[in-house]
Amino acid sequence: MAKRKTGSPEDVGYGKPPVSSRFRPGVSGNPGGRKKGSRNVRTELEEVLNRALEVNDNGKKQVVTYRQAMMLRWVQEAIKGDTRDREVDRSI
Repeated sequence: MAKRKTGSPEDVGYGKPPVSSRFRPGVSGNPGGRKKGSRNVRTELEEVLNRALEVNDNGKKQVVTYRQAMMLRWVQEAIKGDTRDREVDRSI
């Protein structure tokens, strides 16, 4: 049984496309690329959570971010006895 040389043009299989269909050196597989200014979900969420919001705290008006307002609400609900489990993504 003769072994083929690795890297030979006949060497085709998983992860080894035919030589004729491989990208040429210096040519990108995504020539258009990502559009300028495109944003991912995390960026959009950060923008929304960092917006300012005016809340009424015991008759006192206070300006907080949406993120802080959510946390204040969770604390208020916990004090009232709301024991529902909330999943919080700590990576943000």
